[in-house]
Amino acid sequence: MKTHRVLLSSVLAFSLTPLDALSQMLEEVVVTARKRDESLMDTTYSVSAISGEELDAFGSSNFNNIAESTPNLDISKSPTGVPSVSMRGIGTISSLNPFDMTVGLAINGQFYTNAQWFQSGLFDIQQIEVLRGPQGVDFGKNTTAGLINVMTRRPGQELEASLRTSYEPETEEQLFEVAIAAPLTERIAGRIAAQRRKNTGYQQTYLGKNSPNLTRDLLRTTLTWAATDNLSVAHIYFHSDFEEVGIGSELMQCDPTYRSFLGSIGSTDDCQANDVLYEGQLIGGITAQPLYQRGIDNSGKFGELSSHTLALEAEFSRLSVTSTTGYQTLDTYSGVDTDYTNTEFIDAGFPDKSRTISQEIRVDFNEFNKLTPMLGIYYESQNRAAGTFADFRLPNVVAEILLPAALLDTLSGLTLDGAGFSSAASLETTSDTFAVFGDVTWEITSALSLNFGARYNIESKDALYNQISGDLRDPQSNERGGKAVGTFIGRTDINNLKGTREVEYFHPSATLQWDYYELLTDYLDSAQLYLTYKEGYKSGGFESISGVDANGEPAQEFEFDDETVDGIEVGTKIEAFNGRMRLSLAAFQSNYTNLQLQYLPSSQFTLIATNAGSATTEGFESDWQLALTEQLWLSIAYAYTVAEYETFADAPCYGGQTESEGCTDGVQDLSGQGMANAPKNTGSAGMRYRGTVLDSYSVNASVQASYTDDALFDAFGDPNTYRDAFMTVNGNLSFGSINESWTISLIGRNLTNERNLSFKATAPLSSLLPTFENPSYFGALAPPRTIAAQLTLKY
Repeated sequence: MKTHRVLLSSVLAFSLTPLDALSQMLEEVVVTARKRDESLMDTTYSVSAISGEELDAFGSSNFNNIAESTPNLDISKSPTGVPSVSMRGIGTISSLNPFDMTVGLAINGQFYTNAQWFQSGLFDIQQIEVLRGPQGVDFGKNTTAGLINVMTRRPGQELEASLRTSYEPETEEQLFEVAIAAPLTERIAGRIAAQRRKNTGYQQTYLGKNSPNLTRDLLRTTLTWAATDNLSVAHIYFHSDFEEVGIGSELMQCDPTYRSFLGSIGSTDDCQANDVLYEGQLIGGITAQPLYQRGIDNSGKFGELSSHTLALEAEFSRLSVTSTTGYQTLDTYSGVDTDYTNTEFIDAGFPDKSRTISQEIRVDFNEFNKLTPMLGIYYESQNRAAGTFADFRLPNVVAEILLPAALLDTLSGLTLDGAGFSSAASLETTSDTFAVFGDVTWEITSALSLNFGARYNIESKDALYNQISGDLRDPQSNERGGKAVGTFIGRTDINNLKGTREVEYFHPSATLQWDYYELLTDYLDSAQLYLTYKEGYKSGGFESISGVDANGEPAQEFEFDDETVDGIEVGTKIEAFNGRMRLSLAAFQSNYTNLQLQYLPSSQFTLIATNAGSATTEGFESDWQLALTEQLWLSIAYAYTVAEYETFADAPCYGGQTESEGCTDGVQDLSGQGMANAPKNTGSAGMRYRGTVLDSYSVNASVQASYTDDALFDAFGDPNTYRDAFMTVNGNLSFGSINESWTISLIGRNLTNERNLSFKATAPLSSLLPTFENPSYFGALAPPRTIAAQLTLKY
C-alpha cells in the first residue's frame, strides 16, 4: 500500500504543475494498423501505441511485457508455456491445438494465425499498436477481442549500426544484439538485426538446479527497393529459434489426502508456491523423446518459427495499391511433467507444426465528390498438424485405487515400470479463407464524416484425427496390457476420423466522426467525437478427443462452433496547450455469442473445447499524456471493465464443486457471473525525464507502474484460482553521450518484488480419484525483481 500511495502522490504533484509553464510538445504518433498512416488522435477506435525506444528502455523482450503499460490487455503464462492472451476480459486462455486466436497478431502487415507466435520474441521494434475491440472488417477472422500490430525498424538512406549488450545477475541473463542498416544503391537499402538471449531462470529444482533455462536466437533481414518514384518494394525475413529447459510450474496448494497420496508414490513435493520445482522428471516415454533428441533431459519446450513478408506499394494519380504476401512456418514442441512432482507418473507432450500462405491486395482511392473508398481482397491457406502425447505410469498404489479388479489381475505380473499406457494423437487441419472487404468515408461537412465498411468471408476447414493407445513407451504395442488401461482411462484408438465445415459471414461496420474543435478553438488544438459499430467472428473447428464409445462414435463433440461478436464504442480524443496534452476516452460494449472456451474436465485427461451461450464485456478506457516541461513527460492510462457470461446455463462444474455450491449432475449455471482473466480495474502511470550534464552528456530516467485488479484464472468460477490485485514497477536510469553514440543503463523490472501468480489451475488427477477430498492446484509465480546493466553503442 505504501508504494501505491507514493505513486498517487507523485501523480497528483505533477498534475498540479501550471499549464502555462509547459513548453514542449508531445511527439506526434502515427499508427499504421489499418494499413494507412493515421495520427493517433485522428483514429476512431481505442488504441495504445508503444515505441521501440520505450520497449528498449524497459528491457522488453517478450509480448507479455507490453501488457504492463497497456490497460485491458493480459498476456500471461499457460501450463504448456504458450502465452494466453486476452483483451477487455475476452481471450484464448489455454492456447492449445484446436483454438484460433481471439486477440489477433499482425507483424509488418502480415496476419499471424497461431498463438505460438506470441512466444517468438520482440526485438528491433519501431512501434507496437494495441487495438481494442472487434477488428473484423479490417483484419477478418480471429480478432473478436482486438489486435496487436507490430512494425519493425526499416533501413534508411544513411549508414546506421548499433550494438546492445546487457547482463542481469538474478537470472544470469545475457543479451547480445546487433543491427546494421545501409543504402546498398541509390534505390536499394538493407537492414540486418540479430539477437541472442540466454538465461538460467529465476526458479530452482529440488536438486538445486536453476530453471527454466532459456536460449533464444532471433534474426531479421529487411530489404527495401524504391523501384520508381511511385513504386516501392520491401521484403522482410524473420526467424526465431528458442529452447527452454523446464516449464516452471509447481504444486502450490495440496489437499492433505492428495499430499499423502503423492508421498506414497515417492514424491517429496512441499506443495508451496516458493519457486522450488519438483516437476521435470520424465518417464522416458513418447513425451520425452523429442526433448531427448535435443539433449533436454527434463520437461521443456523448443521451437523454430520463420516468416517472409513481401510488401508492394504503388502510387497512381487517383489511387494507391498495396499488396502484402505472407509465408510463415512453425515447428514447436512442449513436453510437460503433468504430475508436477519428482516421480515418474504422468507426462504430456504437445507438438505443433503449421505452414501458412496469405495474400492481401488493397486499393485506396483518392477523395472524389466527398467520398473516399477502399476495396480489398484477402486469401489465406493453412496446413496445421497439432498433436497430444501422453504417458501414464501406474504405481501399485494408483492401480489399486483406479483400476477394476479384473484389469488388476491382467496386470498382476507386470513390474511397476511396465504398467500403464502411452497414447499419441494427431489432429491435421487444412483451412482456406477468402474475403472481400472495403469501406467508404463520406465527408458530410468539414467537421462531420460517416464511414461504412463491410467484409464478406468464406472459410472452409477439413480435419483428420488419429489416435493410438497402447503400452507405456510404445503405444503401437499391447504386450503389457496398455491398451486396456488406456481404454479404462478413456483413451482408445481412433482411425481417420474426418470432419468438414464451411462458413460464410458478412460483417458490417459503421463509424460517425465529428470534429468539434471549431467550437473550442480558444482552448483546444484538436478534438473529435466518434461512435462506431463493428462485427466479427472467430473460427470454429475440430478438437482432439479422448476416444470412442462402445458404438465407435466419438466420446465427445468433435466439432465446436464459431464465436461471433458485435460491439459499439463511443469515444473522444483531445489535444490541448499547443500539443502538450493529449486525452483519449472511450466507452464500449461487446456482445459475444458462442464464446469459445477450453478446459480439462476433472474426470478426463483430454482438453475439451466448448461454446458458452453468450457473454458481454463493457466498460471505459482513458489515456492521458502531458509534457510537463522540456525534459519531463507524464502518462496515465486507466480502464474499467466488466466481463460476464450472459447465458451459460450448462457450464461444466469446476473440480470439487458441490451441490450446495451450485453443481447439479456435473453442470452449473454461470449466467450473470464474471469471466476468467477479467480484472475490473487496470491502469498504468509513467514518467520520463531527459536532461543533460555539462552540455556533453545525457541523463535519462523513466519509471512505469502498472496496476491489475484481482481476478480468477478458472473459466468456471473455481474460487481457489483467485489471484490478488498487484502492482508492478519498472525503471530505467541511463547515462551517455549527448549524441547517443554510447549509453550505459540500469534497467529494473518488478522493482517492488511483487510475486503475483502467472496462472493457477487444478492439478491433473487431484479431482479424479475418489480418495481425495478436494482438488489440489498447481501454477507459477511471476518473475521476481531483476536489475540489468546494459551498454548500447550506436553509429
